Amino acid sequence: IKEYRRAARGSCDLGRVLEVEQFMCWVLEKEPEKGQLQFCLGLINFLCKEDYVRALADFQGFVTRANRADFEKEIEVAKGYVSTINRELSSGD
Repeated sequence: IKEYRRAARGSCDLGRVLEVEQFMCWVLEKEPEKGQLQFCLGLINFLCKEDYVRALADFQGFVTRANRADFEKEIEVAKGYVSTINRELSSGD
């Protein structure tokens, strides 16, 4: 989580971000059990691309699919992002 946040605080090279995103989506397509990548995609979409709608879907998908025993902290962080994004989206109406 810290590394994604640190990377997002720097300048996000959109080309590189899109490559990483495409790769993660490809892996998820081939190996759907790697749902933790949805958390990573949520961070990319929220922090780098500021695509709140896509980030919301990614975080919600992660929370729904993730094994609480393996990803307890990440689930709580994702829920926090879901709340933040929902506030952002509702304030933009």
